[in-house]
Amino acid sequence: MIFNAWRTGSGISRTPVRTRQPYGQSLSGHDWIRQCVTHREWPHYLWLQITRSSYIQQHSLSFQAGKSHKDILWTIHLATSNGRFYLSDCKDYTYKVNADSITHRRDYFDVRAQSYIEVIAEIIRLARLEENKDISLFLFRHALVEARHFLGLYRKRVQNTSGMKANFISQISLHCLFKGISNISDALFFIKLMRKIWL
Repeated sequence: MIFNAWRTGSGISRTPVRTRQPYGQSLSGHDWIRQCVTHREWPHYLWLQITRSSYIQQHSLSFQAGKSHKDILWTIHLATSNGRFYLSDCKDYTYKVNADSITHRRDYFDVRAQSYIEVIAEIIRLARLEENKDISLFLFRHALVEARHFLGLYRKRVQNTSGMKANFISQISLHCLFKGISNISDALFFIKLMRKIWL
């Protein structure tokens, strides 16, 4: 089950964490990937999920220790295993944005950027698997979305830009990211990414 939640900052106002999910519906993991990518809303937060332990064991799902953004990889593996997902708009959880959390510290930006590289590489690997051929284009599109997050960190926050650039080039296929282009905005971003990383 995938739930919704409230998001709040330092004030008392709150907003839903997600608004574009097919709440009240049950669908396959592959259909959920199509839904999330098409509507550009990937609710990868672990605290929105309840998963059967038998499903986790059956598909050998696990967290990758010591990595940032492990919830993105967890949720992608959860969905590509293609079980049944039910989406509920129930909001029993409130997420408070903490500007002082580790993910906002300057000395953590390089770790986050490196983790995005690993996330993108894994999404591309999954997209190339035969069992995911019916959702491969959606996975390539999502890899391009995660590349946007990477580039935002790389351009403004990363300290070791030359090392990060070398890591990106060695692990990410330019051709596979190109497959993720689905509109003009994606094409313009892809050109920007090429200029910053490959040229």
